[in-house]
Amino acid sequence: MVEKAASAGHIRAANLLGGHFIKARVHGRARVWLEKSAAAGSGEAMYLLSASYLASADTEKGRRWMTASADAGYARAEQLMKEKGYPAPDWLATIDETSFTRVE
Repeated sequence: MVEKAASAGHIRAANLLGGHFIKARVHGRARVWLEKSAAAGSGEAMYLLSASYLASADTEKGRRWMTASADAGYARAEQLMKEKGYPAPDWLATIDETSFTRVE
């Protein structure tokens, strides 16, 4: 049902599906859904893409998606960046998988 809604363009459904695949560590499938939502302007999707790329040790893409999420006004990204000391050069080094809160 969620996949059907995501396929129909429902952003929240795509984000939920992407979050599910991140939790299952199936990052390729997660990114397919999340990139569609991010292209539609979803700060939540950008945040989740950041989590996916950071979990895969692609810090450059993780950083770009995290800052894009904060720039889009997604509060969790803004808060996490502030907690980790952004704009200090090493702010990203202190983020790990446990830094991300579960998407509900």
